[in-house]
Amino acid sequence: MDASSDTHIRILFEMTGEMLCVATMDGEVLLLNPAWERIVGYTPAEIMSRPFSASLHADDVEPFRMAFRGLRAGLPLRGHIARFEHRDGSSRWLHWEAMPHSGLVYALARDVTDEIESSERVGRLQIALRRNAATLGGTLSHAEAMLRDLRTLHGSIIASLQTPTLKAPEATANEVAA
Repeated sequence: MDASSDTHIRILFEMTGEMLCVATMDGEVLLLNPAWERIVGYTPAEIMSRPFSASLHADDVEPFRMAFRGLRAGLPLRGHIARFEHRDGSSRWLHWEAMPHSGLVYALARDVTDEIESSERVGRLQIALRRNAATLGGTLSHAEAMLRDLRTLHGSIIASLQTPTLKAPEATANEVAA
């Protein structure tokens, strides 16, 4: 590659919105692009100054290490998701793709926090909807039974109103005089 190509690659590396990373097979981060600071709030220098695993959510450290073992074995990493600590204390869900090459790991991480949180919200709403539907279904069944009872009662009342009532026989003049 000539100097012009290097410049083009550097410009793409700097401007992309995806987080790019170059690391050694031992996990030492050598290069990060500026997207890291925008997405996780730490500068590349801050991230590289400490062990990478220190920024991962505690539940994701071991699965990330296992994924990295696969990279050391020459296997690409596709679709690994791990949470990374943001400067504000929250976590960002990152979707990882990585490829080992010539003793280095070239990785791309994409922030999928919004998608995962939206999916979790939809799941919680579905559970609440099912619970409410079950409650509402029970309430509706009860209301329907009451309505049937009211209709039966109403029918009985109407029927009784339509049945001719017995009238007392009219008294005759002799009976009244007596």
